[in-house]
Amino acid sequence: MSNIEFPAMTNIKGKTVILTGASRGIGEFIARELGRKQATVICVSRSQEGLQKICAEIDDLGGKGIGIAFDISKVERMPELIYEIKQLTGSFHVDILINNASIEIYRAFLNYSLQDIQLVLSVNLLAAIELTRLVLPQMLKQGSGHIVNITSLAGKKGHLNDSVYSASKAG
Repeated sequence: MSNIEFPAMTNIKGKTVILTGASRGIGEFIARELGRKQATVICVSRSQEGLQKICAEIDDLGGKGIGIAFDISKVERMPELIYEIKQLTGSFHVDILINNASIEIYRAFLNYSLQDIQLVLSVNLLAAIELTRLVLPQMLKQGSGHIVNITSLAGKKGHLNDSVYSASKAG
């Protein structure tokens, strides 16, 4: 998993990438690969400590890591994330958006609360839709851009005790 390729963009040196869920799991691997390719990676995650670590790794690999601690489950606050990106970068030029953040609450469907369902759907589906909606106008204005949505095979075939996650990934 250490060799993630971006075939549509073979040269991403100097490109600006927003990566959600950057401090753990697949997000870490993507962030490192973007660092190796010398991209500017705007890392979004809830974990300030995780962001500091991954941004330092991106910098060490030749890229530029910019960390923003933000809880994307608060979808209604997404414009604040865009504002913070503008403040930290001095503009709002995004070449690639990678909607990677995801959560999974593994339990029988009958044991989910409404709050659990809303959380999973907000992070895994609504946040990606809203962030894309907010970033897309600038990409269209620039005349270019790429949007990558990380999904799961669970979206194609549900799994026992993982129905809400599967539904969110199918979305």
